[in-house]
Amino acid sequence: MTNTVLSVSQINRYISMQISDDSKLKNVLVRGEITNFVNHRQSGHYYFSLKDESCAIKAVMFKSNAMRLGFIPENGMSVILTGDIRVFERDGLYQIYTTDIVNEGAGKLFAAYNQLKEKLFAAGIFDASHKKDLPPFPETIGVVTSADGAVIQDIRNVLKRRAPYVKILLFPVKVQGIDADIDIAAGIKKADEAGVDLIICGRGGGSFEDLFAFSSEITVRAFYNAVTPIISAVGHETDNALCDLAADLRAPTPSAAAEQAVLELTQLYEMLDGYKSAALNRFNNTYKIYAENLTRKTEKLRLLSPRGRIENFSERLTQRRNGLKSVINEIFTRKENELAKLILTAENVNPLKVLSRGYTLVTKNGKTVAAVNDTQSGDRVNIRFFDGEKSAVID
Repeated sequence: MTNTVLSVSQINRYISMQISDDSKLKNVLVRGEITNFVNHRQSGHYYFSLKDESCAIKAVMFKSNAMRLGFIPENGMSVILTGDIRVFERDGLYQIYTTDIVNEGAGKLFAAYNQLKEKLFAAGIFDASHKKDLPPFPETIGVVTSADGAVIQDIRNVLKRRAPYVKILLFPVKVQGIDADIDIAAGIKKADEAGVDLIICGRGGGSFEDLFAFSSEITVRAFYNAVTPIISAVGHETDNALCDLAADLRAPTPSAAAEQAVLELTQLYEMLDGYKSAALNRFNNTYKIYAENLTRKTEKLRLLSPRGRIENFSERLTQRRNGLKSVINEIFTRKENELAKLILTAENVNPLKVLSRGYTLVTKNGKTVAAVNDTQSGDRVNIRFFDGEKSAVID
């Protein structure tokens, strides 16, 4: 008999129906420890895994149920879930569709985390008084992380873009697994003894268990004991490791650690320009203050000295002489204007001015000839032009 060929969708649908029809998988209670918790802020859904000593199962809690929960679950929390086991057919994934969560208290790993946190806090490991300032212009930065991870490459890319003058030294270590904390502590010590200006220690994101090497007492004390300023760059922004509290600075991501470690070249140039402007302004202000003070004292000394009094009287005499000159000049100007007006009037009534326009003045025996009948043939007359005189005989 020929076997029927089924599609992936048919297989997933069949399995989904089988699980959905099983009453034992409905409204089940499951005890375990939360891990890989994600609060999806856009949708409001919770995604996480529930694990015990040997196994794990995926779980989801939709927004409608999450809003009634009354608290936000955390990694390491020991809980009892209520929900249905169903299949997410698209991925062929079965998971607990959670309707309720009861907090039974922190799991063993999370309890150890809190216990160590309280111990180190009481010992002063996290005190702000132990924090060191980061160097403003580090020339060499030691990076303690995995040689194979993306962290070192991200840090290199950021530093190459922002501060290409910085030298990077990698101190490769294990960042998870057995004895990873011992390896990390040894790497920090090597970087500290290498004479670098700044240390960045961290790794990429992961589960609470994956990051636990950075919450080990060995690792935390290595951060605390480092003489060189050290930045913790563990996981993503929402991840929390105890070394964050012991470091001189906690960065949300490794890339952010590289950005916080150095000034960008443009920022450096702006800072230098600011220092230059501030120094120049301070010099100019100081110079102005001293110059004004010197001027006041010089003037005071001048006024108190005999020479100063003489100069003062001389200045007053000069002012009065200048005032008198001004009055005299004003009188002369006024008289010159009056004379000019008289001259203009005289010129306007001057007969010679009329002659300059082409007219002539005819006289006979010293008398003006006003008409033709005033002369007879043979009379001698005198003709006056604007530039001279001529005599003539009447025809």
